Amino acid sequence: GDVSGNHGGYDYWIVKLNSDGTLDWEKSLGGSDYDGASSIQQTTDGGYIVAGRSKSNDGDVSENSDNDSWIVKLSNKQTYTEEFTEWEEVTSTEEYTEVRTIYHTLENSMGITEPTELIVYQGENIVKVTINPSDNFETLVQKLNQVIAEDLNQGKYVDNTSKFVTFADGTEATSEALYRMETGDDGVQKKFSTVLIRTVIPGEIGRIHISGDEKILNALGFSSIQKAKDSTFLLDATDAHSGKVVQKKTFVKGNSMESFLGSPVGLRFNPMAGIEATWDESTKKFSFSSAADSYRTNLHLVSTGMKVHTGSNQKDDLEITIGDMSAKGINLIPPRLCVFTRELAEQAIEKADKAIGNVSSERSKIGALQNRLEKSINVAENAVENLVTAESRIRDADMAKQTMIMTKQQMLMQVRGMMGS
Repeated sequence: GDVSGNHGGYDYWIVKLNSDGTLDWEKSLGGSDYDGASSIQQTTDGGYIVAGRSKSNDGDVSENSDNDSWIVKLSNKQTYTEEFTEWEEVTSTEEYTEVRTIYHTLENSMGITEPTELIVYQGENIVKVTINPSDNFETLVQKLNQVIAEDLNQGKYVDNTSKFVTFADGTEATSEALYRMETGDDGVQKKFSTVLIRTVIPGEIGRIHISGDEKILNALGFSSIQKAKDSTFLLDATDAHSGKVVQKKTFVKGNSMESFLGSPVGLRFNPMAGIEATWDESTKKFSFSSAADSYRTNLHLVSTGMKVHTGSNQKDDLEITIGDMSAKGINLIPPRLCVFTRELAEQAIEKADKAIGNVSSERSKIGALQNRLEKSINVAENAVENLVTAESRIRDADMAKQTMIMTKQQMLMQVRGMMGS
């Protein structure tokens, strides 16, 4: 048949066909025992790399213990009659081993064979980044930089938008575990560098999360080297009409406070309010400073509550206010709930629990208001009943008096008639 050079038992059999389907060349690889190929890829030099497992210890196979993985590199030859095995390698372990799939990757490539997506999440923003097989780590860094600067809108806060994502170069304060140089047995010096991702927005709302293909994430080696930390603001509030200070030296951690001026009004502001970020080349970090002596803004507070007069006296009122029960109002967002990772899922559960607590608290308040209104209604109904009863008694007393007067007049008229006759 078409098979030549069989070594006995099962062999790797490599077949090259022409464009019209005719045989170009074929090659048998192996030894006298079982040899089975599972994967083959063409390399950039025009050759091929074949992988599988082997039980042979002779022929083309070297140093086989038993059932080991076997990889063979074939050179680019125009005819199968020439010897074109460049090298072969057996990986031996105590257990059964077999290479099921093998990839030939370009230098510094991502090692993927089809487009894949990374999902970048920060605050209320979710952005998808497509990684193509032709991309390498440099192009990925460029894409992530663009996403953070433009799609996550952090570029407006910094003077250098190309430093959100960089490679560790050995000068960072934490670079000992992120960057190293090693010399291999072949004398070639190799660089091991980690991708560093930075955010300029402080606190949890500025934290960047990335999810996607596990191989890509493992290749990038993402790990948190500095935890997100909320900024602390010193808040002074002044009445714009009178100039009177109504709230002084209140420390606010993060970018929101649940109660402003002792009211149920919540306050949320830009976490970068009054803050400037600049790139420091010496520390390889963004440094932060105050943009001015203080950050000023105006708030126009309008009560949306309703006052109900519930009693018979002046200012016997009941003010009814219902808080904002939207997702923002109950602090469910921002940032948007996300379950891309286990940590994010746990944070989402915690936020949902707090939001449920806020809703339950508002329902309790509404229930208390309902009870007070029902009591006021009962009091008013009792007052009406008492008033009607009193009026009825007064009417009854007036009727008796008028009957007595009428009887008296009748008696006088009768007496006058008797005296006249």
